[in-house]
Amino acid sequence: TGPYRDRPAFDTVGQALSGILGLAVDPEAPRMVGTTISDNVTGMYACYGIMAALIERGRTGKGRRVTVNMMEASAAFMPDAFLN
Repeated sequence: TGPYRDRPAFDTVGQALSGILGLAVDPEAPRMVGTTISDNVTGMYACYGIMAALIERGRTGKGRRVTVNMMEASAAFMPDAFLN
C-alpha cells in the first residue's frame, strides 16, 4: 500500500532502504558482497506470519491475509545499536 508498492523488490533495494547496505559496503568502492539478508529475513517474517495465521484459523476458523514488506522486515532485523 506504500509509495513503492509497484516497484520491483530486490535484496539490494531492501538492504539499501533499510540501512543494512550502509553498514556493509565501503563508500569508496561500493559493491554488493555477502549474503542476501533482505530476501532471507523477509521470507522468515513471512513464515512467522503464515504460522500465526494458521494457528488463528485453527482456533477461530477465520482466514487472514499475510503481507510482508522487504524494507520493514530488514529494518526490524537490525540490532538497535545500528539503527541508532
